[in-house]
Amino acid sequence: MQSGNPALNKNTFLDAASGAVFQHDGNAMTLNGTVNKTGLMLALVVVGAMFSWSRFHGAESLPALGPLVLGGALVGFALAMVTAFKKT
Repeated sequence: MQSGNPALNKNTFLDAASGAVFQHDGNAMTLNGTVNKTGLMLALVVVGAMFSWSRFHGAESLPALGPLVLGGALVGFALAMVTAFKKT
């Protein structure tokens, strides 16, 4: 099946035949490392959500939230583009 996604081209999964996913330093990815990184990212998301909720809770602070939402959307889009087009 063909994909139009630039992050999923024919060279993306060249090392998939070996069965191991390697990081940049040549070490194989482990389940323990994956769980640790997932937990760290979840903790960062929860802390960010707690900060946003406590700081901007209520209808009177809604206009102050607009620039932060726009800024977050732009940064997220930029990171998505970097992730898709820069493989290293």
